[in-house]
Amino acid sequence: MINGVMETLEQIYASNLSALRKDRHLTQLELAEKLGYSDKSISKWEMGKALPPLEVAKDIAAFFGVSLDRMLRENGAKEAIESAPTGSRRRTNQITIMAMLVCFIFFGAAAIFAYDAVFGEAQHANLWIVFVWAIPISLLVCTLISYRFYHHTKPFWILLSITLWTAFIALPIHFHFLLNQEIWYVILVPIPLQIGILLGMRLK
Repeated sequence: MINGVMETLEQIYASNLSALRKDRHLTQLELAEKLGYSDKSISKWEMGKALPPLEVAKDIAAFFGVSLDRMLRENGAKEAIESAPTGSRRRTNQITIMAMLVCFIFFGAAAIFAYDAVFGEAQHANLWIVFVWAIPISLLVCTLISYRFYHHTKPFWILLSITLWTAFIALPIHFHFLLNQEIWYVILVPIPLQIGILLGMRLK
């Protein structure tokens, strides 16, 4: 009886996983690359030969934006697909979320700048630096959101690279204009990190 239940769970999970993958118009290989697992594992799970480990199952559920309970429920994928936005709307919503957060970050920078200009006892002539820092902070937020939606895909790695370089460019600018210190050499720090990112992009 226990084996029968396990087989049923495997088949239900296989059906849901396959349906969600096809709804995203992904091949097994493309899904494997996005999740960071092998396409053989995806094939095994979709054929109902095994259930993925718990942590892996949680990662997959998070990728599709559904609960683990729904992945293990009959017709769970169908319910999720019917209640979720279409693919184009989903991408639009994701971009809109990123844009809103970036606007909030720059609004915060503008608020700091305006407050110091109006109420600051010792106005800082170079407080425009807050807008410089708003750039890598915005990119970091977009990188985290990209990872949430797309996991280890090209947009994530590209955003991570740009975030890295803008942060290490903002740092010496900050020290130069606010602290009168020259630390331009820190721009060399991202080079080995960038190499690590390029290697990470090759991981499957």
